[in-house]
Amino acid sequence: MKGRRRPKSILTTEPGTCYICQKQVLTECHHILHGSGYRKIADKLGLVVYLCHECHQGTDGIHGKNGHERDMDLKRIAQWTWEQSHSHEEWMRIVGRNFL
Repeated sequence: MKGRRRPKSILTTEPGTCYICQKQVLTECHHILHGSGYRKIADKLGLVVYLCHECHQGTDGIHGKNGHERDMDLKRIAQWTWEQSHSHEEWMRIVGRNFL
């Protein structure tokens, strides 16, 4: 994210360590809510993690052809974590989709 500030995450994640495989490699910032304006919401709510390229864009990665379940698991973890300090109603008002 050269030239941009890194979004703060509500999940335990750090640049340089993949959130999924825990490898210490070059990582990419992944917005857990993505597409159709959800990226800004993810930034605002702290719903980002750092992923290695394989876990992010690889065949079995979040955006890969076999990554749908991994993507949904991450959305569920993010929603559950966010709702520990906020209400489900607030989540639904802001996000509009329930992943739990």
